[in-house]
Amino acid sequence: MSAIFQKISTLSPSDWAAWIQAIGVFIAIFFASSAASSQSKSQYENSIKLKGLEDYEKRLILTESVTEIFKNTSNQIKHIKIELHDRSAIYDAATKRKYYDLDCLTDLLNAFKQIPLHDLPASKLVTAVMISIATLRQLDIQIDKALREARTMDADDFEKVLITINQVDDSFQRTCSDVAAYLDLLKSQRPVS
Repeated sequence: MSAIFQKISTLSPSDWAAWIQAIGVFIAIFFASSAASSQSKSQYENSIKLKGLEDYEKRLILTESVTEIFKNTSNQIKHIKIELHDRSAIYDAATKRKYYDLDCLTDLLNAFKQIPLHDLPASKLVTAVMISIATLRQLDIQIDKALREARTMDADDFEKVLITINQVDDSFQRTCSDVAAYLDLLKSQRPVS
């Protein structure tokens, strides 16, 4: 160790200047790389946050759209329940004494079929959409059959159709509430930007 101090004491002023310059360059490189690393880490964290926020916004928009489809479907089924509320109303629609939009359920089915199931943020939404497609299809078949065969149906047949309409209405109201509750939950989980 004394040899090192002896060597240092024999350095010329130009040697000292070179050493100080080398140490200064080393310190400058160290702080520059630390700053660059810190900035890079900060940019990475910001991009992760931004990506998370973008993903959240996509999930939110899709869930809002699905919720609206459920609300509109529920409202349309309520309308069907009002329009086809008894045997005579079904008979009047079948005989064209009363207007009934035969394509309304088909349009709703098409709206549900356009929902990208693989993009939905929760499996419960996927299940709700798939069950709704099947339910609407069955309701459409029941109403179509009732309108085609109204002249030959007996009281039990009409009652089955009315029961189906009521059950589907109740089911869609519950499902609509569940989907709206999930949307509220998703809104409450908004990531901090």
